[in-house]
Amino acid sequence: VSTLPTLSSTEPLRIAVSGAPATAKGMFLVALANQPGAVLAEGPLLLAADHAQALPVLTNSSGLARVELGHAGAVRERFCGLTLAVQYACVVDGAVIASPGLRLQTGH
Repeated sequence: VSTLPTLSSTEPLRIAVSGAPATAKGMFLVALANQPGAVLAEGPLLLAADHAQALPVLTNSSGLARVELGHAGAVRERFCGLTLAVQYACVVDGAVIASPGLRLQTGH
C-alpha cells in the first residue's frame, strides 16, 4: 500500500489481522520501515523485535485482532507522514505464526 496516495484524516490509524488462530495471544510489531536493522530478510518474522514496538493483542473467536494508534491529537501527529512496517505474530504450540509484512504510508 505504500504506492497508494495518502489522505489526511483525523481518525486513528487502525491495523487489523484476520485469519489468525482463534483466541490467540499475539502482537503487532510496528517499526519505521527505513530504520536500519528493522526489516529482516528471512524467517517468519520480517521485523526485528528489538527494533519494533510490540503491541499485544488477543484475537477473538473468529481470529480477528486490531489495534488503533493515535487516539489523541498529539499522538496522532507523531504518526503523520511516516512509512511504517507492520506485522502480526503469535506463538501456537511452540511455532511462530506470522502474517506477511505490511508497509504503509501514513497521511500528513
